[in-house]
Amino acid sequence: MKKRLFLTGPEACGKTALISGAVGSEIRRSGGLILRHTGGALEISAAATGERRVFANAGPELAGYCAALLAEAAGAPFAVIDGLGGAELAEPELYEALVRFLFSGTPCCGVLEPPAGEEGLTLRELLAGDPDTMLLETSGKYDANAEGALRHWAEEYVFAPVAARW
Repeated sequence: MKKRLFLTGPEACGKTALISGAVGSEIRRSGGLILRHTGGALEISAAATGERRVFANAGPELAGYCAALLAEAAGAPFAVIDGLGGAELAEPELYEALVRFLFSGTPCCGVLEPPAGEEGLTLRELLAGDPDTMLLETSGKYDANAEGALRHWAEEYVFAPVAARW
């Protein structure tokens, strides 16, 4: 199974629900971030703790916070990155931190938003050409193919390392 698995698909179709179902409560051992657009603002949550911060726009403050979460994620057993891919990638610090993370070797699953701008397209091209990354188009939470792929990813990168410790 590839180390990185990113779902793409229509807005609000259940991509995040698929990831939550695959990872379950083990998300507390993860690194990463979850980005949500809420009423014109951007809400960033740490994947493991759920700690949330709200930003009025995608600027240097948001980029610095996300970069710090991504740097922490590089040392986690696995990561969840949900909601990146939009206009926030125009912030150089965030884009560079994301690329550094993606090549850190940490297994990762997540959701890529539709590309907004050159950076989003470049990221898609980078990931599509990476032999360790799978981009999977999904129709949402009732997509058996996406659910199966996430389950296999989680068995290898989330649950197997825990079982090996016992």
